[in-house]
Amino acid sequence: MRVKRILLLVVALLLPAVPGIALDKEEMAVKESVEQQLQGSTVDAVTRTALPGLYEVIFDDNMIYCMPASGQFIAGALFSKDGENLSKASFERRANDKINKIRALSGQKDKAIKVGTGPIEVIEVSDPDCPYCRKMEYYWKAHQESVTRYIFLMPIVSLHPDSEKKARYILASSDQAKALHDVLSGKLDEDDATLRRTFDDKGRLHQLQAITGQAGIRSTPTYLINGNVVNGADTDRIDELIKKEAEKNTAI
Repeated sequence: MRVKRILLLVVALLLPAVPGIALDKEEMAVKESVEQQLQGSTVDAVTRTALPGLYEVIFDDNMIYCMPASGQFIAGALFSKDGENLSKASFERRANDKINKIRALSGQKDKAIKVGTGPIEVIEVSDPDCPYCRKMEYYWKAHQESVTRYIFLMPIVSLHPDSEKKARYILASSDQAKALHDVLSGKLDEDDATLRRTFDDKGRLHQLQAITGQAGIRSTPTYLINGNVVNGADTDRIDELIKKEAEKNTAI
């Protein structure tokens, strides 16, 4: 399929694309076709617009429009006859939906690994072999008296082949907080004998993966602090949120 990128504003007399609960056959066909062309990308949503043959496609936090019949992609903004930026409105709506799904992790924290007893609650999604997650372990160590972390393990095996084994090792441990710290500190990296063993996590990894999958999380680390989502090891943003929470707790 030839990809034609039109870097302009597409103005049309259209109604907004309306997201469905599930993809129908046509939308699923568009999803599969786009994923074949954009190898390495995962399409999050496909929605037909009011213009026949034009579909809105969301992938990897990007939005494009696809015309399967002509084999073209359109990159740009779609406007209504009243001047409303339909693309922006749709993207913001989906972004809010995504944030709300991540916020739902708070209701599942009893299933996560609990580390610390501080007054500030941090929901965390980590991969045991993610270099940024490991970097953040030292950051959290410096804040261990002020935060309580609830960690959902999400090994990304395509990037880190040993991460699933290490996740099972952590979840099968009698002291999961210590096992987590040991793994994130690299203590198991050269321990081939331990990595060759089979660990019975009693299905907990599958449970955590199902929870993070429902939340739509695809990268690590991801944090939720007082309803605010932080993607990646953004310590400046996390510092800001922790400071706000600390000030709030002091004022009470």
